[in-house]
Amino acid sequence: MDFKSQFIVIRKREILAEYGARYEGKERILYDQITSMLFRDKLHGYEHNRIVFAQRGSRARQKPLQDAIQYAVDEFEDRFGRPNPARFTVTSQQPNGEPCISVIDYINWAL
Repeated sequence: MDFKSQFIVIRKREILAEYGARYEGKERILYDQITSMLFRDKLHGYEHNRIVFAQRGSRARQKPLQDAIQYAVDEFEDRFGRPNPARFTVTSQQPNGEPCISVIDYINWAL
């Protein structure tokens, strides 16, 4: 199976307790920021990035996650003063519809 993974481990309760006002008490804002951090220094290394998030519940999160990744691209361009050549697609999928999600779930569990 051809895939790569990367993780960021945080202490969510501590971050929200200390910087809660910044996140307006909404965990999803923190998750979107972490998503940007996760992809900021990686996307430019590949011509096309196919990013699949696990679909959880009924809330639509694809657009905010796509925006978070676009923010990572913009941050890269600002930091290095050159365009980020990477293209990306973002989709959400039920875990049983994408085998890589199951693999990532197992790795997350191990962490």
